[in-house]
Amino acid sequence: ALGVFLAADPLSVAVAAAVFGLLFALTRIVSLGSLLAAVALVVSTFVLARPVPIRVLAVATVALIIVMHHDNIRRIWAGTERTL
Repeated sequence: ALGVFLAADPLSVAVAAAVFGLLFALTRIVSLGSLLAAVALVVSTFVLARPVPIRVLAVATVALIIVMHHDNIRRIWAGTERTL
């Protein structure tokens, strides 16, 4: 997903990378940074008014990422997710 969006919308990827870096620095939880960076990618495609196909691809990709990482989300909520 990162490679596709890096080619399609590098500025939104930069926003997502900044969110990841900040959250990782604050929490040391990679999965939390990754999940919220994915959400930031979607938000940035809307804020930066990217073309509709890019927005749709971002929403679909992030929805898939969230579904695939439901175990990580449960552990984050429970406070048991591993830190680096």
